[in-house]
Amino acid sequence: MVDVVESNRSAAAEEKREAETKVAEVDFEEEEGGDSLYAAQASSFRETWIRAYSRYFGNFEDTTKIPNMRFTYKKPDLYQSSSPTTTLQIFSIKVARIRGNLQWPLHVFGKVAVRDVVDHNRNMIFDCPRESCQILNQEVPYLKLTGPTRAAVLVDPVTFEVDLKVKGITQAEDECLSFLAVRHINFTSLQSKLIKNDYASKLSTLEFEIGHIVHSVEATIFVANEKVKALEQMLIKGRQMHDDCSIVVKKLRAMLHSAEEQLHAHKKQTVFLTQLAAKTLPKGLHCLPLRLANEYFSLDPDRQQFPNQHKLTNPKLYHYALFSDNILATAVVVNSTVLNAKATIEVQNIGEFTWLNDSYSPVLKQLGSQSMIDYYFGTNRANPDSNLKYRNPKYLSILNHLRFYLPEIYPKLDKMVFLDDDIVVKKDLTGLWSINMKGKVNGLGYNPHVNSSDIERAAVIHYNGNMKPWLEIGLPKFRSYWSKYLDYDQPFLRECNINP
Repeated sequence: MVDVVESNRSAAAEEKREAETKVAEVDFEEEEGGDSLYAAQASSFRETWIRAYSRYFGNFEDTTKIPNMRFTYKKPDLYQSSSPTTTLQIFSIKVARIRGNLQWPLHVFGKVAVRDVVDHNRNMIFDCPRESCQILNQEVPYLKLTGPTRAAVLVDPVTFEVDLKVKGITQAEDECLSFLAVRHINFTSLQSKLIKNDYASKLSTLEFEIGHIVHSVEATIFVANEKVKALEQMLIKGRQMHDDCSIVVKKLRAMLHSAEEQLHAHKKQTVFLTQLAAKTLPKGLHCLPLRLANEYFSLDPDRQQFPNQHKLTNPKLYHYALFSDNILATAVVVNSTVLNAKATIEVQNIGEFTWLNDSYSPVLKQLGSQSMIDYYFGTNRANPDSNLKYRNPKYLSILNHLRFYLPEIYPKLDKMVFLDDDIVVKKDLTGLWSINMKGKVNGLGYNPHVNSSDIERAAVIHYNGNMKPWLEIGLPKFRSYWSKYLDYDQPFLRECNINP
């Protein structure tokens, strides 16, 4: 992602205060649990959806126009195809807990929908207007589901979108019961399974009971009169049976409880291993900086500096800044940026910024506090289900915050472009000094379906997410856009076994 950073000192001071506020809010989010994260996701979901899908699938509020049972009465045409796939069955949505000033019974209205990869429109599960709200109590806290109108396909992650309110005496007194936009991911499984997920909001916790149905299709079931009669006879025989079913019920409940416990444990393990793979440093990336450092300090002092250092403070030239401890990723960013231009390069050690200490930077002081260290490295977690992504120790590094101190690092420059270390520059960026990028960056770290034509037209490719191109878990189909800027025949890369 490319950000233009002005060296206006008042603006820089404001950004630093915002950064300090964000760091200070970490402890607050720890106390609140996952609700603040879910609220932030829900608040940004509409804007993200409009930017990604509106030009293809219409308005944000549109419901799915794809009917159910499409091929029940006829075979697909030659240009169409249908085959069994994994679908999502929504069994129930329950208000498991309420907080704040809410009291039972609750007069609930609003919408619950699921969005899938088929058309990314709303597939309504619950749709209740304020005038005919549903009354929930502690004995019956379940929503009366009215959908979905078709099967929800679970090939890619689906999104549960929730906007529920509690009716007050007047409309101004209505309260937000739950406001969510959460993704549900299908971790590959060969068997169908039952899942319960809790999603917390400020005033409530919703419990979704859902099922992953593998190799499933939609169909219409016709029951003839003879079959109805046979079914009635079967039910009569069932009523006449005197077997004690309570033992069977208890066994089934015990089996279900055991399966749910195993599923919860496997889910936590999967999340942990995915994050661990994203944070683990490959051997080659550990070897390369050590090898280069050894080579650098063996050089004569006059050969340790890059040429044309006087140009680094010339405000009439275009300047770029990059903060990273990943040598390989930095090489790709630099090589792709200067491919079609002459450039002067400077490498600085963060240890040379002697002015950057606890007394000068409140952010640095906060990062070094015991509470912050416990948050990122502590083993006794208050909330074991918290999102591991935001516990990545990289957020504790000062490299993640140095962008706010660019005016102090380069006081003679008026403007700079800050580059992340997980991007590839494909075109000339000098136009950034006169236009606003407005977030127009292609992300290839988690979405395997980015159109190749969009990639070719892009000025900057951003490998967002965990699947970075230098990791084994990176998406192979997108790695070539990154690796083309590395010379794998370079001796240092060969010595460290870094291969395409």
